[in-house]
Amino acid sequence: MKKTLILFVSIFTLFSCSNPLEKEFNKDTIKTDLDNLVKDKEIDSLSRKEVLLYIWARQETFSIPKKTTYKEILNDFYNYKKCKDLSCLALKAKVEKIRIEEHQLDLLEKVNIAVVGKGFYETFEKEPFISYQIGIIKKVKKDVKGLKGLKGIMIIKDQFDELLLTSEITLTELKSLDNKTYTADWLIPYNSSDEKEEKIYNSKLEDLNITFELEKILYKDGSFD
Repeated sequence: MKKTLILFVSIFTLFSCSNPLEKEFNKDTIKTDLDNLVKDKEIDSLSRKEVLLYIWARQETFSIPKKTTYKEILNDFYNYKKCKDLSCLALKAKVEKIRIEEHQLDLLEKVNIAVVGKGFYETFEKEPFISYQIGIIKKVKKDVKGLKGLKGIMIIKDQFDELLLTSEITLTELKSLDNKTYTADWLIPYNSSDEKEEKIYNSKLEDLNITFELEKILYKDGSFD
């Protein structure tokens, strides 16, 4: 009888360990654990991404109790997806914030983008613009034809991290220097009576902190990230 009980416990323990749903949550193995759930067809690849975002957001808003299994996390996730009341707003906002951040990081792993030159431009109508030359380096081999364009937001701050300007950018006129290096020009209207724009105009490029929040990468084959 004792041997039978030990055998039963051993089999139950082995089953529990091999069943990804019964595995206890571990922040260090999240991605592998979710891969195992996909492998066992407990979730699909699209749900895997959403569950991962949910777990990250939940960790930042309120902790996941010890010994919580992935089965319990999935139940909580499905309830969260159906939730429409105020109690879920903070978590949903955090999920979307992390989603945007992860997307931007993914895009920045595919291209390097930076302002490499700043000047002054005046149209025939005598409208003044600050001209920016933007350098782009493609880091992945998406296609042999190269990039078609980028869309995002250019953020300009001074050395003390004061926000001077944000500008939505859509670059479609890329000049190809080689198979992976491009340049583009971007004009931003200049108002000399605006203190912050005047500061940008009078500052050297190296004295400005210019970053990009990328939203989309367009390719010549019609695809995009």
